[in-house]
Amino acid sequence: SCGISSPVSYGLFRPTVIIPQDMDIVLSEEDIRFIFLHELQHYRQKDALWNYLACILQTVYWFNPLVYLMGREINRACEFSCDEAVIKSLDKDGRRAYGDTLLNAVNLGGTYKDSLASMTLNRSAELLKERLDAIMHYRKKSKTTAVITGILTLTLLYGASFTGAYAADLHGASP
Repeated sequence: SCGISSPVSYGLFRPTVIIPQDMDIVLSEEDIRFIFLHELQHYRQKDALWNYLACILQTVYWFNPLVYLMGREINRACEFSCDEAVIKSLDKDGRRAYGDTLLNAVNLGGTYKDSLASMTLNRSAELLKERLDAIMHYRKKSKTTAVITGILTLTLLYGASFTGAYAADLHGASP
């Protein structure tokens, strides 16, 4: 399509990957592979659903600037999550090649800079820099870190639920 500036997956029930016009001719086979892996991850995570939900909330709460911030953060988190899913099995050279794919896609993208359905690569140079930095400094999480994180999360949820129950009991009691 000539109406987009970077690859995008579109649709909830019959998702389609749309690539800017003539980009598939210029990019290498490895670049195309990385693009499809990234877009497939968006489908697996149901990112389109989250983007549509953010759009609906922005429409209903158009007067609240925090809702627009939430929408941007959802897009940002989706991109970082997809990047991590793609690079977790790659070595340093593979991560560099994936980063090069992002740069190639930006350099070859069309002139249309805004997309209603997704965060385009051309939208924010700062976000692209953050993504490339995260890709190059990626470290796999150890099992110990995952277990400790899980325990702390459960402890926090457990404590919060009992704190809420205790507070409700105090306010519900009559003198």
